[in-house]
Amino acid sequence: MTSSPRTTADAPWRAHLCAGVLLLAPVLTLIAILILWGRLPDPMPSHWGLRGAVDETLPRALFLGVLLLVSAIAGGFGAVIVWTGRADRARSSTTLVVGFLAWLFCGMAISAMVAAADSGDPHEAVLPMWLLVLVTVGPVLPALLLHAVLPRPGALEAAGAGGVPVLDLTPGERAVWMGRARSLPLLLIGVILVALGGGLLFTAPAAGVPVLVVGLVLIAAHQLTVRADRSGVRVSWGPQRWPRHTYALEAVSVAEPVDIDPLQWGGWGYRRSRHGIGLVLRRGPGILLRREGHSDVAITVDDAAGAAGLVNALAQRSRDSGITDSAPPAGD
Repeated sequence: MTSSPRTTADAPWRAHLCAGVLLLAPVLTLIAILILWGRLPDPMPSHWGLRGAVDETLPRALFLGVLLLVSAIAGGFGAVIVWTGRADRARSSTTLVVGFLAWLFCGMAISAMVAAADSGDPHEAVLPMWLLVLVTVGPVLPALLLHAVLPRPGALEAAGAGGVPVLDLTPGERAVWMGRARSLPLLLIGVILVALGGGLLFTAPAAGVPVLVVGLVLIAAHQLTVRADRSGVRVSWGPQRWPRHTYALEAVSVAEPVDIDPLQWGGWGYRRSRHGIGLVLRRGPGILLRREGHSDVAITVDDAAGAAGLVNALAQRSRDSGITDSAPPAGD
């Protein structure tokens, strides 16, 4: 017996809080515009060069209107999702992305207004370093809050009410399971950083190279591929299937489908925490390998119940036979 996916109606306070976080960005932008409008030059500085000098301007109404509009569209779209949509992974990822964008454009508008306020000439506006840091880092905090309170899809629902799943294998039967997990936010952030780093290579190579490298790493690591067979559980990163991690069946006492929260495992990527080892791309379904004499391993993957069922069956066969076929080392 399985349950239907949970909706935001199951936790209305979560939906209202998420919508509030999303809509607060354009509201703050509008309030700042109303308060500072008379103190702003026209045109407004719209871009600062790497040396801190204003190198582009736009009409005040156009510049602030576009930033307010984009923040309002992103925040409003996210609010509609959390009020009306099911709590699945795709909608949660979309909400995080649009929430980040809503606050990013809010920060851009407010920082530009603070820097330009009371300056008679827009080219005299100075953008302080603390404002630049606030614009780039600030949107991460609302995104983390959204991540913490968004209604969660039930990872265990797919396993049903029968407890730990075990696939029924006939003696000598060989079975292989393969599954993947992808993170849209990691891919989008990686693409943005690659574009930004590529542009900086022509103006500031020292800053562009690390930004470009980080973007390429995120793109390469936005996907996990999991393979379970009689030789163990293999996990590989990215389309290039590297780096790889292998966990032997002989060390697995039980495999469970679980709901993985990246913050509980130390964040995204390959992590070690007090809970064990995490290979985590996103919040949602995954398998937890409980291992005798080794750290537990949490792996983000779709169809976690199917993976756990085969791993449990193969691990049980390994224990019953007392041998493993070409068993690899126990893993990390």
